[in-house]
Amino acid sequence: MVLDLKWGEDVAREWDVLTAPIDKILDLYQEFIQRVRVVDDTYLREVLDGPETVIFENGQGVLLDQSFGWFPYVTRRDTTFGPALDLLDGRPATRLGVIRSYATRHGAGPFVTEDASLTHPEAHNQYGDFQEGFRLGHFDMIALEYALRAVGEVNGIVLTHLDRFTEPQQVCMAYEPGVNLAIPETIPEQMQIMRALMKTGPCYEMLGSPEALIREIEKLAPVVMTSHGPTAGDVNERCSNAGSGRAAYQLREEAHV
Repeated sequence: MVLDLKWGEDVAREWDVLTAPIDKILDLYQEFIQRVRVVDDTYLREVLDGPETVIFENGQGVLLDQSFGWFPYVTRRDTTFGPALDLLDGRPATRLGVIRSYATRHGAGPFVTEDASLTHPEAHNQYGDFQEGFRLGHFDMIALEYALRAVGEVNGIVLTHLDRFTEPQQVCMAYEPGVNLAIPETIPEQMQIMRALMKTGPCYEMLGSPEALIREIEKLAPVVMTSHGPTAGDVNERCSNAGSGRAAYQLREEAHV
């Protein structure tokens, strides 16, 4: 098998490690050991049963999930709450979904609301050798509704990047032609949805303020926290009137059926 990799800083760094003399590799491991604490299986149980809050953060979005994303543009892992719930082993959890006030995607794949004219620079999200380009689009209510059905339940939504909402924004409320976004059970069903998303387009509604976007989102699930900048001081907790995440989700699921 031949790997055709684009050469860049990330690949070069990994290649340097792979081709380094054994004593150099041992030095790297020694440095690693000095920076981390190696623990056994009892450590997590002790932390979870302790008094402190434990936060689990998944690595990628729900629409890249290996079972719910649009194959083949997916990651080979579970990006729902599942892995964290497995580690919690029946302990109580608060499930929060985090989403920007606009849509993003790295690399190829369906992106119904993509708009190349948008300019929302993010210093930590640039072109990469593996994920390729960073793409921007408008907020997509249809994709959010699907993601909520995929994860099954949320207790609340954290809506970020509202400092970018400085003027009326287009928000996608429907697709034309419509797409059957039933939860797929097989890879061919994932691919069928992927092809349909590649051919459809957004139906936009103009929303004039962040509050208007929050009201639309709360038709699906409560917005419990917002952020309006890059620091902890820019975060606001909210008392949502949308009810519990389970109730809000179940109402929307019944409406979908």
